[in-house]
Amino acid sequence: MVGAIFGGGKSQANQQPAASGLQFQTSAYGKAIPIVYGTTRIAPNLIDYTDFLAVAQQSSSGAGGKGGVGGGGGGKGGGGSVNYLYFAAVALGLCEGPIQWIGNAYVNKNVVSPASLGFTTFLGTYPQTPWGYLSTNHPEQALGYNGTAYLAASAYQLGNSPQLPNHNFEVHGIGGGNSIAGIVDCDPSLVVHDLLTNPHYGAGFPSGRVGNLSVYQAYTIASGLWISPAYVQQAAAAQMIDEIATNTNSAFVWSAGVLTLVPHGDASITANGYTYTAPSVPVYDLTDDDFVSPSGEDPVKMTRSRQADSMNSVQLEYLDRANQYNTAVAEAKDQASIDVFGLRQAPSSQSHLFADATAARLSAQLQLQRQALQNTYEFTLDQRYVLLDPMDIVTLTDPALGLNRQWVRITEISEDDNGLLTFTAEEYLNGTGSAPAYSFQSGQGYAANYNASPGNANAPAAFEPPAQLAEALEVWLATSGGPLWGGCDIWLSNDDSSYKLVGRVTGSARTGSLTAAIPSVTAASTGQTIDALDTLSVSLAESGGQLLPGTQADAIALNTLCYADGELLAYQTANLTGPNAYDLGYLVRGAYGSGISAHSAGSRFARLDGGIFKIPFAANQIGQTVYLKIAGFNIYGGGEQQLADINPYAYTLKGAAFSSPLPDVTNLRTSYVAAITQLTWDEITDFRPVLYEIRKGAAPQGGQVLGRVAHPPFNAQGDGTYWVAAYSQPAAGIQVYSNWTQIAVSGAQIVSNVIATYDEAATGWTGTLGGSAALIDGIVRTGGAGDILTLADYLNTPDILNYGGEGNGTYEIPVSHQIDIGRVAPCSVLITWSAVGQHTNADILTVPDILNFPDILDYEASANVDVYPEIALSQDGVTFGPWQKYAAGFYQAQKYTARMQLLTYDPNVEAILQGFTFAVDVPDRDDHYVNLTIPAPGLNLSFTPDGTATPKPFNGGPQGSPDLPAVQVTLLNAQAGDDVVVSSLTLSGCTLQVLNGGVGVPRNGSILAQGY
Repeated sequence: MVGAIFGGGKSQANQQPAASGLQFQTSAYGKAIPIVYGTTRIAPNLIDYTDFLAVAQQSSSGAGGKGGVGGGGGGKGGGGSVNYLYFAAVALGLCEGPIQWIGNAYVNKNVVSPASLGFTTFLGTYPQTPWGYLSTNHPEQALGYNGTAYLAASAYQLGNSPQLPNHNFEVHGIGGGNSIAGIVDCDPSLVVHDLLTNPHYGAGFPSGRVGNLSVYQAYTIASGLWISPAYVQQAAAAQMIDEIATNTNSAFVWSAGVLTLVPHGDASITANGYTYTAPSVPVYDLTDDDFVSPSGEDPVKMTRSRQADSMNSVQLEYLDRANQYNTAVAEAKDQASIDVFGLRQAPSSQSHLFADATAARLSAQLQLQRQALQNTYEFTLDQRYVLLDPMDIVTLTDPALGLNRQWVRITEISEDDNGLLTFTAEEYLNGTGSAPAYSFQSGQGYAANYNASPGNANAPAAFEPPAQLAEALEVWLATSGGPLWGGCDIWLSNDDSSYKLVGRVTGSARTGSLTAAIPSVTAASTGQTIDALDTLSVSLAESGGQLLPGTQADAIALNTLCYADGELLAYQTANLTGPNAYDLGYLVRGAYGSGISAHSAGSRFARLDGGIFKIPFAANQIGQTVYLKIAGFNIYGGGEQQLADINPYAYTLKGAAFSSPLPDVTNLRTSYVAAITQLTWDEITDFRPVLYEIRKGAAPQGGQVLGRVAHPPFNAQGDGTYWVAAYSQPAAGIQVYSNWTQIAVSGAQIVSNVIATYDEAATGWTGTLGGSAALIDGIVRTGGAGDILTLADYLNTPDILNYGGEGNGTYEIPVSHQIDIGRVAPCSVLITWSAVGQHTNADILTVPDILNFPDILDYEASANVDVYPEIALSQDGVTFGPWQKYAAGFYQAQKYTARMQLLTYDPNVEAILQGFTFAVDVPDRDDHYVNLTIPAPGLNLSFTPDGTATPKPFNGGPQGSPDLPAVQVTLLNAQAGDDVVVSSLTLSGCTLQVLNGGVGVPRNGSILAQGY
């Protein structure tokens, strides 16, 4: 069993399950049977299906060769695979018969004859012999389908799919070519007569009520207005014949009990074996002696429509026989009217009556010309003129309207109760009812090869976009091909053996190459890098691509983004220099943080638009090589290339999006919250984990690193210039920053009452050093973390101060610099510091090219240290709580102390503390004494904070000035002449006495002492 699974012994053939039945698109019971006149194309309806058959086909095992279809092999008996060919007996219903013949068959995208498909044709005769196959094999199903044209095949080959393909057939139907020699269309008069009177499918209109249509027949055939309608859905007969009348420039008239058609034609025509004679004499010449009208009213009323309201463009949609009966549009325009009044388009009409382009264009022209009839007349006559019919020609003479034998055509007649006849007529303008038979060049159609080879793909432009553009780890692929290239399927493999389909691209990307070299430019320090001097010369001949110019705004907005040899750029101008060749100018270089470099002629180029295919990948795939096969297909969707015929394209995944710059921090600003200045900014969007690093100093390089936060705000640590940049470490060994954004801060904290300020550097760093920290040359710096006592020969150790690599250390302020405010209160702690990092033993004299050394001041070292303050708080002035990392703000305590942490992340970089200032800003103190008794000799008051019983002196007066507290006394039982005297005022207390007339008196009062 194991051997069989892994290929030992005989292989089992790959067995594909056989389908059990035919699948088809259209088989509707009760569907209307189409009626086809002339010659046109219709879709059939499946009316019978039986004897579905699946025939197994065993493929070769490929012994001794490359393997079978399924990749098998391995000697004789090696298993191939089993596929199936499907067959079925089918009958496809077409239309009412009898028809004359069936022309082309359109199967999916192929044009063949019905006979080549094995079809037998039944023309829909009365009666009709049943299909012989059914009579022999299924006599109970053998129907004659009298009067229904259909096709039948006893073993229709479906191929490898059990699905019946889409079919359409060209049907030469009823009346096609009967009246017009060499024309396969139908005489419109025959269509009208048949629709009304056919005993099998007609409207049931009595044939004796259909008048003589010979004049109408002569007009339409002589004019070339022949038709080939196919009525495939139920509709009212009136709608059908009215559509014919409109499109053949005629109108129905009911007169003397019969229905007839009268053309609008006003010129005699002889052509195609027929002659039409236009009206040449009016039936009556009508004057004021004939009209009947009330006294004082003009007998003829004229209404004129505005020429500006007339349609000056008519479009008809028809089925173009010359192009396999695909829809086309015939259009007629009155250009003079359009120039004066603008385009007034009539609603587009679906006139699938026509399959001949010339007939459709003539119909559109005649319908347009009727728009010139702008005058409508109304008049009344008596019973003497009862024999007048619609479409008759009369003349009108009416001096009041300036009419002198004006020819008009009657369009409507109505009779009132008194027997008077009211007529509506339109003006009869010679030329509106006839049009020249223009000679149009008809399209001959095109028989496409739907399986034509698309040809191999051009070498793709493959690259990894920066994170600002893709927001993911992706490979972007710009693919293109030759003139027949319609797109491709992209197959991917990790081993160039097993491929998986990852997607499809429709159409070509605009790919090409540089035709001339372009130099590099210096990147702008801020904002975009604009290159207005150089030209990017490209050729897109390989893809047949075109480039359109834009505006400067388009270039700046990167709307014309391109890829050129690894650099992303956008352009404004695109000057055509040859076939598919352009000079691109006003370039935005290094877009989305891509590198700016020089590019040589022949480098790959691609316009980045919707034709780019994107392949995502994971971080753990970085460094892997993948293989891509680009299987093209042609513009018809066929002719797809086989994978075995395609050479792979290898690409090594780099993870470029991880190391590309982050978007810049924008809108850096300050806000003042709770007496602290806070830095806030607009957060960036990026798929990598993002923190924000804050530095302080004259420049970000070498500036003091204050910390990293996930989100704003950040409390400012004193006055100075602050720098903020986005930071990410998306993978081990990769650190990326955005550009630095700066803001200057002054008055970072509002100071009210600073008890004490200690500058550690100014006082000689008298505090306590911890860890590897040491005081050297007036600054605190970290030293070696190793134990020099373990050295056998420490005298010969070259760098004993840094032995063991840089360690971490602390500096704690001395006890004398701890600040006790005398009570528990929320105080603003003010700490400022400055620190840098520095490589140990870095000797500038060893640099061979000092002028080109990128970091002569060792700014990079500062990014590898972290120096920050910590504070500890005491609530009783004796015992301190744990150390906590300092952030500018308020802390509730009585006593405060501070220290600095000096941390290094690189054993070759020492952390250096250059400055450290510590201060405490206390809030105002208000002592309240309520309803105290002030004896006549006076009251000695010791200042005692609210909520305590122990007196404590003030540190100073209100807001730090004056030096002594302020005392306010409110007497509760004051009398006229009382005078309060405050004496002996110190920080610890005062004496209060109330005098009246210079003599001390006892009183009660409330006292407020204010200071800090």
